[in-house]
Amino acid sequence: MIVAMDAVVQEYLWKMIRDLCKNVPSFDECTQGDDAAKEEVIMAMLTGLVVGGLATHRFIRREKLDEFRATQRLIKHWSWLFAGSILQVEDPSEMSYISIERHRSHYFGVGWDKPDPDAPPGYWRN
Repeated sequence: MIVAMDAVVQEYLWKMIRDLCKNVPSFDECTQGDDAAKEEVIMAMLTGLVVGGLATHRFIRREKLDEFRATQRLIKHWSWLFAGSILQVEDPSEMSYISIERHRSHYFGVGWDKPDPDAPPGYWRN
């Protein structure tokens, strides 16, 4: 499975992974050499972005890739999500690609992109 993401989503993803490695001492040890675990974390973060309204997703059948693009909500609330951080991306539309071993059906079941009605996304101040 091929995953495409714009530069803002990629920056979010790497920032979150760095935070995980820094703040969860065993995270790096647990995932070292375990590509499947790393892929699960990446896909959980990407799907979470979509459910939270911070990114859009579309499957491009012709190219067989899943594309994630940041919404204005993510860009607007960047410094709130990452206190004191300024989003510094030269070209937000620049795409990067990663390969995920598992089949896309493992990550994209029916209704995956809908928020859980029992646990709606949090309030975002404007």
